[in-house]
Amino acid sequence: MFGSKSNDPIVQARSKENNIHIVFVHPVEFLVTGPDGGIQQNTLLGKNLLVTNDQRDGDQDQRRICYYELLVRQTKREPSKK
Repeated sequence: MFGSKSNDPIVQARSKENNIHIVFVHPVEFLVTGPDGGIQQNTLLGKNLLVTNDQRDGDQDQRRICYYELLVRQTKREPSKK
């Protein structure tokens, strides 16, 4: 279960409901949604969830690393009271 018909609408809805970015990582999908629920990055890595030992380092094995620069607002923390 992955892609625009399965996980994407669910992740988009949670982003919008909570007004946050969500970075969703799946064996064949990398998805980043914004606080408005919009898709900011979506990378699909093939159609199969499993790469067998025979397929390693071949066309089926994309060995992909996905990056997304997500700026996070830092908040000032109050010192804890002991």
